[in-house]
Amino acid sequence: MSHIPDKVADHVGDVSRLGSTHIRKRFCRAVDARSVGAKLFAVEIDRGMKPFGDVTKGLSLWLDRVVASAFRFEDAVRRPRAFQIVEGDDESFVVQAARGRAATHVVDFPLRLAEGRFVDARGEAMLPQLAGAEIEIRLASRRFVFRPLELPRKAVGFVEAIVHAQIDRLTPWTAAQAAFGVEADGRARGLELDICRAITSVVLGPRGRLEFRRYDSLKPFDEVRAGVDDVSLLTGREMIDNTLTGQMIPGPAVFIESTSIMVPAESTFRHVADLSGRPICFALLQRAQDHLSAWFEPHHLTFVRMGFQEDVEMNDAYHVRYCHGLAGETTTLADTRTDTDIAKSKHRLLPEALAAYPILSTTSVRDGEWAAIVDWTIQTLMRADAPTSSWMVGGVDSLRVHAPELNLEEGWQKRLATLIGGYGDIYDRNLGEKSELKLPRGLNAGVDDGGALVAPYSE
Repeated sequence: MSHIPDKVADHVGDVSRLGSTHIRKRFCRAVDARSVGAKLFAVEIDRGMKPFGDVTKGLSLWLDRVVASAFRFEDAVRRPRAFQIVEGDDESFVVQAARGRAATHVVDFPLRLAEGRFVDARGEAMLPQLAGAEIEIRLASRRFVFRPLELPRKAVGFVEAIVHAQIDRLTPWTAAQAAFGVEADGRARGLELDICRAITSVVLGPRGRLEFRRYDSLKPFDEVRAGVDDVSLLTGREMIDNTLTGQMIPGPAVFIESTSIMVPAESTFRHVADLSGRPICFALLQRAQDHLSAWFEPHHLTFVRMGFQEDVEMNDAYHVRYCHGLAGETTTLADTRTDTDIAKSKHRLLPEALAAYPILSTTSVRDGEWAAIVDWTIQTLMRADAPTSSWMVGGVDSLRVHAPELNLEEGWQKRLATLIGGYGDIYDRNLGEKSELKLPRGLNAGVDDGGALVAPYSE
């Protein structure tokens, strides 16, 4: 009996490195094996919905009105706020306030656009709020086609020309009329994505493909409840807030996120307690403020609260030393260190974590066998790092899982470790020393190395 999930998709979603910033909602889905190292291109299509050109024309007209309003703010010196206009499946739009790579809804109702105006009066009333802001428009994925192209390495310099030819041959448009793009190397990256690749390789082999995307609204959780997604990587709070505790099996942690404080490298602050009585910046729409209070109060210490609605304003305040520390998710802070302005000087994370919480691999309660495959795969990645000693076998041999009932035949673990590496390899290339972030393993090390991750073994 095969336990390959019955899911098919024809594209790979765009991904940040886990962690590179607080990816809060995400899933991976194993799909049919068709290509590897593929290049992607996208062209405008029409599947019975309102023509693409009409939508972009209407948005263009509306943006002209926003820009006209913006001139009232020409003397402002602060960096502009950022918003996203996101198209839904029903051609309506949602306005979100962008926060780094996360976003929060500005309004809780869909908006419709006609002739450069929002049909709903509430949408028109938002015009002054968006004036002077940076606006990113995200059209629905149904308006684009994603196709893999298998090409030899020597063809890298000719990819764009090849895509031009494909568009001319396969679509009613010329390349000049279509919007298209090509990935730099055809491979998205990320710690969580590598975990999903590992699971996919176990059930579909090394050429298996997967779909990975973030949940950027509440609607996709309906699919989680319906059991559509094979693996959802969620925190405990996400499961509780979205009533998933009775519908999902919580599996092993794939990452332990934490809340930390970042300070300028040249500052005299060495520990969180050194910031007692000092101003600390944090984003109001995240949990950093609660985590700060939860740490300071038991230690009978205080801090000056500096909450911000906008990330750009918060980062600017920290950059000019308006606050002495910046609190947030550790991975987010590490990514913030690469910000154009902030990166002009060096910064470090204080050693104490204000809070820590696992991101769990969760699967539907409807398929216990699939949950077991996912669990053993992740545990194998964890044990792959285990050293060999005079009294204990190391690596994947320390956790030999031979389960023909799950199609986990002899040798699958060694093949997995050879293809993907161990968890330490995954962490290092996405978040650790081989990445831009240079984050130490910390809580994401094994318990023998002072971390919190532990996997079963033949003890």
